[in-house]
Amino acid sequence: MGIGHLNIGNLNVETKKYAKAITQYDLAMKLVSPDQNKLVHAAGLGGKGLAFLNLNQLNEAEDNLQKSLVFAKELNHHEQLKVTLEGLAQVYEKEGNYKEALETYKLYSIAKDTFFQQTQNQSLVDAVEKYEAAEKEAKIIELNAQNEISQLRLSNSRKLLWASLIGLLIFTGLAYYLFSLNKTIKRQNAIISKSLNEKDFLLREIHHRVKNNMQFISSFLSLQSDYVTDPTAKKALHTGEHRVQSMALIHQNLYQEDNLTGIETATYLKKLTKNLFDAYNINEETINLHLDVEEVILDVDTMVPLGLIVNELISNSLKHGFPEKRKGNIYVSLKNTDAGTLTLHVKDDGVGLGEDELKKLNQSFGFRLIEAFTDQLNAQYSGKYQDGFDIRIDIKDFKKIAA
Repeated sequence: MGIGHLNIGNLNVETKKYAKAITQYDLAMKLVSPDQNKLVHAAGLGGKGLAFLNLNQLNEAEDNLQKSLVFAKELNHHEQLKVTLEGLAQVYEKEGNYKEALETYKLYSIAKDTFFQQTQNQSLVDAVEKYEAAEKEAKIIELNAQNEISQLRLSNSRKLLWASLIGLLIFTGLAYYLFSLNKTIKRQNAIISKSLNEKDFLLREIHHRVKNNMQFISSFLSLQSDYVTDPTAKKALHTGEHRVQSMALIHQNLYQEDNLTGIETATYLKKLTKNLFDAYNINEETINLHLDVEEVILDVDTMVPLGLIVNELISNSLKHGFPEKRKGNIYVSLKNTDAGTLTLHVKDDGVGLGEDELKKLNQSFGFRLIEAFTDQLNAQYSGKYQDGFDIRIDIKDFKKIAA
């Protein structure tokens, strides 16, 4: 049984199961005493020494191999001596005890060969010694080179680590700065947005109240005209009522639209002309209105005088151009020309005016309003009054508002 455990231990060493091999060797030596069989103990201790050597437990390996060597010498067992001495030489070499390793290798070599080949093998041992020395020197050089490479890699790793740490600190600082800046911008945007909303509300309220006041004035003029019997006075009140309504319509558009600073000309002129046709009780079947207005947004300072001019021109056409329910057409055009001017063109195919009627018209309050507003807009006025009205106004001072 002891020899069986010994053989199993040898197999475990061959298959590199060193811990199991040690256990099997201990069982073998427990079952067989040194008095019964010293070779079992020589082999078992030698096997344990080799197992510990492969496990890099050098102290245990040396201790077991030394004990094995004692038994092998007592038995003068050359094979066991060879195995034990070889293992012991490897232990000394790993421990860095090269002198002892060399001496042990010599003994190993002697044990390996017969007594008669000892002289020849000594030369071999010397050659092996020189070879081993050269190999060890080369190994030392290689190890030193590897150590230098490792040191260089370690140095580079440290530099990379420091660079990474510095980069991380910079990134963290920048991220914190951007975060703080973003919070500040959001807070300021909230304040600005609140302020703009308040101003927007106030501006809408102003336009709304101006519109209400103008409607009140318009209603007052309309009511006053009901108590006036003089036709001229009544007519003047109605004309004033229409002028006030044209301005009120501007402020109504302003507070109802998103853009509080500009008026959409097409929408405004459509409403203005409709109100005038309704005020004069004009049926579309009698007089056709043709609107050709460019989609442009004008500021209030341009739109107020322009609206009053259109109000006067269309009112004149409705009052003087189509007597006795005569049928006809009124053309209103507003274009932004390539020359950088805004051109208003109001034309009808009515009866026109004679010289006396034209003279009265030129002296009227409405015509003087047109002249005043034309000057205000730095515009050029030209008109023809025979065979219908044909009025053209080229406006130079006007301001467009972005949508």
